[in-house]
Amino acid sequence: MKVENLKNPFYHYGNKGAVWSNETHIASSGSNGTLCGTPMLATNWARIWEHPTIGCPDCLTKWLELEGYILECDIKAVEFDEHNRPFYRNNGKIMLSKRAYEYAVAN
Repeated sequence: MKVENLKNPFYHYGNKGAVWSNETHIASSGSNGTLCGTPMLATNWARIWEHPTIGCPDCLTKWLELEGYILECDIKAVEFDEHNRPFYRNNGKIMLSKRAYEYAVAN
């Protein structure tokens, strides 16, 4: 799989051995391991060397399970200012399934 097909917050990870053997992994921001459970203890040489593909079969299997399921959505909260007027604040991002997102938009 090509690295450019990854969606935020996912990125590719690999130490030198993983890059040389073309078995780089898929990792998620905020985690300390890859989708297949490999701990990320070394420098991310896949990113430094701009390795173009992901080759870990276990990560690819997990990715195929997630693909089409994950969407990045903005969290908007209604708050009130000192004059009791409503305003929206973007507080961050959450991950939703496509079905949950479509339901939320429709309702």
